[in-house]
Amino acid sequence: MSGSDLPGFSPLLRSAGEHPLHYRVRPACPGPAAARPLALLLHGAGADESSLLPLAQRLPSHVHVVVVRAPRRMPRGGYFWYPVHFRRDDAEINLQQVEWAQTRLLQFVEQLPRHCPFDLRQLYLLGFSQGGAVASTFALSHPGRVRGLALLASRLLSHLEPVAPRDDLATLRLFIAHGRDDDVLPIEHAERAAQALRACRAAVVWRSYDGVGHAPAGVMFDDTAAWLRGHCPPPARVDAAA
Repeated sequence: MSGSDLPGFSPLLRSAGEHPLHYRVRPACPGPAAARPLALLLHGAGADESSLLPLAQRLPSHVHVVVVRAPRRMPRGGYFWYPVHFRRDDAEINLQQVEWAQTRLLQFVEQLPRHCPFDLRQLYLLGFSQGGAVASTFALSHPGRVRGLALLASRLLSHLEPVAPRDDLATLRLFIAHGRDDDVLPIEHAERAAQALRACRAAVVWRSYDGVGHAPAGVMFDDTAAWLRGHCPPPARVDAAA
């Protein structure tokens, strides 16, 4: 599915700077763009931005939607944020590579208002699998920049799991959703993330799904859209005759 398959989405765009990212935009409508929330969607390893277009299509029309492509290309197709080496009991992650991905994402977020003006107090990160790990790392490292975070079939990277209450996370809104049949990233990772974030006073909404594995699922996307809609109500209509 390409961006042109969905009404309102831009063709593939390229950000500026030394480390550009490719992305598609669906501007909010109608009304003043700068007063609207923005949802930034990050896909998982081995996919590209098109894998999250079905989620983007479900999101409220009064919210700006940006679907970004990970910066690294895989040899057999698809893209990823950082390399992962799987072992029998866990995954080995190079934290320097994670930091490199964070630098790219931070640069992109700082450029966003120039290309898609939005309410800087209402940035929501929605990430699937590795995209969720990148999104959560960004949110925990830059809590003042992120209003809400959705982790879909994802996890917190262990070096960032909070171990004590953090006042700067008290206003962070979280949605964590996971399939019970996920054999790539077992649901225990998501349960541990929810427990750790609740201990930090973050408000967490939890959903789990029978019969769902490690793949984008319509029911998960429906619930994610409903969660975002609950935090981003449509702007009040102004009577032009008033």
